[in-house]
Amino acid sequence: MQKLFSLFTIIALCSITLTAQVRTFTLETGSTFTVNVDQSQEISQIIMGNPSTITTSNQTAEQIDVLSKADGIYTLKVTTLSQKTEVQSPMMNMTMDSEDPESDNGLYAAIKGTSYTFTMSESGEIIEVMGLDDLIEMVSSKVESNPQMQAQINGTFNEEVIRTGLRQRFSFYSGDDASEWTRNEDSNMNNMPVEITTTYSYADDTTIEANSDINIEATTVQMGTNVDLKLEGTQKATYNLDATTGLPTSFESVNDISGNASAQGMQIPMTIRTTTNTTFTTN
Repeated sequence: MQKLFSLFTIIALCSITLTAQVRTFTLETGSTFTVNVDQSQEISQIIMGNPSTITTSNQTAEQIDVLSKADGIYTLKVTTLSQKTEVQSPMMNMTMDSEDPESDNGLYAAIKGTSYTFTMSESGEIIEVMGLDDLIEMVSSKVESNPQMQAQINGTFNEEVIRTGLRQRFSFYSGDDASEWTRNEDSNMNNMPVEITTTYSYADDTTIEANSDINIEATTVQMGTNVDLKLEGTQKATYNLDATTGLPTSFESVNDISGNASAQGMQIPMTIRTTTNTTFTTN
């Protein structure tokens, strides 16, 4: 009877372990992952009474290497494997492709193979981003030198832009035993300051749902013209988690934003819908 009781106890403990909520990353030094991002965006505007739509698709593949872990802090390396962007608008169609050095003055081809590193806690807090200055210098040396291209490179690898992307991928755990938690962040999207308030909750032990309110009040420069933006909206996201590593096997999000852009005395109503599907694959 004692042995039978012990067996039942072991089975019960195993069941508790298997059904526990995933709350931290458990990554092994030397492991690598491939991250594929497929994103589509549609911007609808009304300019002087005329409707206009811009559609953009982005596909990116990156490799993440777990370099080390010390005192609960991971050091990870991100390397760009490939990148492609296609833009369709009433004014022009454009393709930028890392596999085509002739597209967009070879910018994406120059970015391919470049890398930077960052440190992260077990709960996904992004601590430090390293190597961006060297990356910018390397990419700049490979492409045609002009102010517009340099501004694009600097904007792409702006530290806050990189941090925003990393936080969206990794900073979704609460850091404690909460079943629901809220986080307020000042982020950066397309080099614009964005205020985001997100409420996270467990749909089940390996699924976290995130609902965000987004507010954008900023001035940006488009084709040499100052544009004042006042936009707000929502984002709904789902993280499907790997119970072993804590990484999201998939991350899906949908952003719906609307408001007005003001330029040269004109009010331009606009809506923006962005759909992003991200997958992590163990190599």
